Amino acid sequence: PPSVSPSISPSFHLLLGPDDDSTVVTVTLEVPPVIGWCTDLVIDASSSNGNNNTSWKSIVWSVSAADQSDMSNVLNALPTTSIALHDPIVISWTLLTTNIYTISLELTNQYGVIGQDSASVVYDISSVYPEVTIIGSDELTAYPYETVSTTMSVKLPECVPASSALSYLWQVFVDS
Repeated sequence: PPSVSPSISPSFHLLLGPDDDSTVVTVTLEVPPVIGWCTDLVIDASSSNGNNNTSWKSIVWSVSAADQSDMSNVLNALPTTSIALHDPIVISWTLLTTNIYTISLELTNQYGVIGQDSASVVYDISSVYPEVTIIGSDELTAYPYETVSTTMSVKLPECVPASSALSYLWQVFVDS
């Protein structure tokens, strides 16, 4: 009769638990430093990571105002689902008053690792801040005797009449 030899199977290592990407939670909140009348507050947490492409176990927001006013209306407007953190969050300017706001976000991944970040924004109801975009390169090099020319796009908040006057001041910084 033919002889049967035992089969040999290769060994393997099975790791159960978090991988390197899941042991650190990095929360990144980005807000403009100042917004003016009729300008929505845009909060961007989309660069946050550490959930290994799964849902966050916990999403906790806090909002405080320098004058200690009630922030429940702003808190209620903030999302509590992971998918909502992929895009910038827009808080209507109608929920804000002249103040300095501090927004904090704490995220916990499925392994219980926690990360937190805070950002502050000044809401100045007495001013209007247009959105200014320089078209083209963000860096220009010129000699002192040369004329510098650039094109920009200006977007005023929706409730500001398009016929409103716009004044601006350019500043040139010398890179040492």
